[in-house]
Amino acid sequence: MRYLAHCRQIGDNGASYIAPSLPLSPSPEARATADSHFLQPTERTMQAEILLTLKLQQKLFADPRRIALLKQVAHTGSISQGAKLAGISYKSAWDAINEMNQLAEQTVVERATGGKGGGGAQLTHYGQRLIQLYDLLGQIQQKAFDVLQEDRLPLDSLLAAISRFSLQTSARNQFFATVTERERQQVQQHIQLLLADGQTRLTAAVTEQSADRLQLAPGKEVLALIKAPWVTLSTDAADSDAADNVLPGRVAHIQPGEAHSEVLVTLAGGETLCATLDNQRLQRLNLQPEMPVNALFNADRVIIATLC
Repeated sequence: MRYLAHCRQIGDNGASYIAPSLPLSPSPEARATADSHFLQPTERTMQAEILLTLKLQQKLFADPRRIALLKQVAHTGSISQGAKLAGISYKSAWDAINEMNQLAEQTVVERATGGKGGGGAQLTHYGQRLIQLYDLLGQIQQKAFDVLQEDRLPLDSLLAAISRFSLQTSARNQFFATVTERERQQVQQHIQLLLADGQTRLTAAVTEQSADRLQLAPGKEVLALIKAPWVTLSTDAADSDAADNVLPGRVAHIQPGEAHSEVLVTLAGGETLCATLDNQRLQRLNLQPEMPVNALFNADRVIIATLC
């Protein structure tokens, strides 16, 4: 019986697979087993090559080949030399640049006919920004693809996906939420939020101007940020009205430090809240894992971020 050798294959999405050894005329059982192995991605599955193509007026405007050409033209100051370094013919380079100049609202490459090497050429400011934008979009695409590996991150929320690979903050507590109500008072307004767990509710206080700028309204997706030192903990039921936000939960973990300790609290809806307390207060509370506890913080301690 003859078998094919193992080989590594790259799928359309750049994923790497191991093709199994198969007899030239495998039995149905062998074929089913081989197919199940073939569909198992290796550890390199997420190393995808993403090729970005931009179209204007339903015509090709920019792709990796054209951007490589523009970079070489910018480096050499010549279309012919740029084409040579980019690995394409002079005619193809000329046609590509001509089409880009016609499609764009602004000139991408300025040309001077004649002279040594087929004439000089230089990228305009618009052309330089096009290269920068293309490279930036490539980075964004790769980061967006990386989000696929984050099982807990919803892909039906643009805010959730973008927040994963965009600007990060030092706020330890970051919760995805939806605006349920906006009190339209002058100067300062209270915003009612429902967290993604569908159970936990928060009250945030923002200025009227900020609420308008963020376009806050019922149904708006937001990210609620609360720094850990702004959260205090209490085991006294009498403190239930001591703050705008009083969230019941249970102590999940205590990480002691020299002067302060970090306490993780699992809220009733399943979200985890982090609080940092000085060790003297921690000793007075005598917190232990699984103990019921209330997390307290005022509405003006909640920072709201969103996409506009």
